[in-house]
Amino acid sequence: MLNDRLFLPSAPLEWQFQREVVRFAEEHGWLVHYSIAAHRRGMLRTQQGGANGFPDLVLARDGVVLLAELKVGRRRLTGGQREWAAAGGASAVVWRPADAAEIEEVLR
Repeated sequence: MLNDRLFLPSAPLEWQFQREVVRFAEEHGWLVHYSIAAHRRGMLRTQQGGANGFPDLVLARDGVVLLAELKVGRRRLTGGQREWAAAGGASAVVWRPADAAEIEEVLR
């Protein structure tokens, strides 16, 4: 059965927010790509090539591609993330847990 709502704790961590957006998107037929952060000795060591600030999620369905950057709390976009958002134009979105209704509407 399709869960037609995002289920988020009151103050989710970014990984919880991402996991729920991915679940919702996949249940609504989106192909989703994301990277899994690798932690070593207390430092973030995710290896990726290309320009810094690549979006957290790339979602595709029916000829539509979205570049989604997810933020929680007071976290702000980095310079690289702002460049990707500008380059992505209308297909780039920045989502926060407070945007749950918008996220649901876009991904349905």
